[in-house]
Amino acid sequence: MKDEISELNLNIEKCEEDVVTKDSQIRTLKEELAHQEELIQKLGREKKTAGESRQKTEEGIQAAEDKCNHLNKLKLKLEQSLDECEDSLEREKKSRADAEKVKKKVEADLKLTQETVADLDRMKEELNSTIQRKEKELASVAAKIEDEQTLGGKYQKQAKELLGRIEELEEEFAVERQN
Repeated sequence: MKDEISELNLNIEKCEEDVVTKDSQIRTLKEELAHQEELIQKLGREKKTAGESRQKTEEGIQAAEDKCNHLNKLKLKLEQSLDECEDSLEREKKSRADAEKVKKKVEADLKLTQETVADLDRMKEELNSTIQRKEKELASVAAKIEDEQTLGGKYQKQAKELLGRIEELEEEFAVERQN
């Protein structure tokens, strides 16, 4: 732009040399030209500023759009992650509820089994007690049987002796009768 200004100044100087007679007209044109140059420079600066501003705005808009696109992608990923987490949470809740049901069932089964074991232990104690009582009774009966067998053997021996004695007496009696 400075080059343009220099050229214009040179042109103006040449015009002054060439057109000395039209000095008032040149001054008017010069003033108009200076005014137009100021306007052109001002418009150029404004254009440049507007262009830079426009460029910055476009870059800002592009950056905002890029950021918006990035944030939308991030939002979608986060929503998917949230959905997955919610699904996982629901599965975990269901799994815990199922585990709690199984735990309660196992506890109930354990309680029943413990009660059954307690009943069986009590029955075992009763049966052991009954077995011990029966064994004592059996030992007592066996002792009685042994005593009875001993007595029976003794009585059989006495009976044989008595039968032998009876036979002897009968023989003696038969002998005495014959005499």
